[in-house]
Amino acid sequence: SLGFYTVDDFNVSNGVWTLKDGIADCEVGNYVGGSYYNLPEGQKAFPGMAKFEDTDGDGKVTTDDATIVGRTQPTLTGGFNFNGNYKNFDFALNFTYQIGGDVYNANVMHSMMGNKDTGLGQGRLA
Repeated sequence: SLGFYTVDDFNVSNGVWTLKDGIADCEVGNYVGGSYYNLPEGQKAFPGMAKFEDTDGDGKVTTDDATIVGRTQPTLTGGFNFNGNYKNFDFALNFTYQIGGDVYNANVMHSMMGNKDTGLGQGRLA
């Protein structure tokens, strides 16, 4: 994700919002709100729409641009413990670790679904 399309990504002439040169049009997803803007034929991007990277450089964001950005599983996990006692006192130390892996924030992805803003969902992208 590159954020959102802003008004600075467009040239506006006679009320038509045309993407500037070098900014990829996004053909992925079905976003409401595009009907509020007068867009050129075939263009789907409009201000406020999620902006994704054009990884293959063809000028359009399609499903071919999907790429793996991380690994949710760590490369190495482990742990060790130490137990002991002294007179009438017992003690234990436990340690765990992981090396590698990336966090996948499913809550953020769920908030992009566009459900009605009620209850805990209000202002969720702020």
